[in-house]
Order: sequence, then structure tokens, then C-alpha cells
Amino acid sequence: MSKSNLRPPVINMTPEEYTEITRKISPKPKVIKNAVLAFIVGGLICSIGQILINIYI
Repeated sequence: MSKSNLRPPVINMTPEEYTEITRKISPKPKVIKNAVLAFIVGGLICSIGQILINIYI
């Protein structure tokens, strides 16, 4: 087998086509889920801190 057969094929596409393909393939942001999770975790951290303050003071 020659080395020229080992190269992947060249795909010609416009920047607009490339942008559309990457938009379809890329994962969607999970903003609402991340915000709720951050709110819960932050609340738990603050609650644990408040419990420790109430125990030792």
C-alpha cells in the first residue's frame, strides 16, 4: 500500500457549512441545570458552616 492511500479524503466545504455541522454536533449548554445544582451545593455548604458555627459558639 502506498502512503497516498493512507491519507484521509479531503472534504471541501464552506465556512457556513462547517459552522452548521459543528452547531448540530456540539453539546447544548445546560445552564438551568447547572444554576440549580450550584444553588443547592452552595446552600448545603452554607448550612454546614452555620451548623458548625452554632455548635462551637
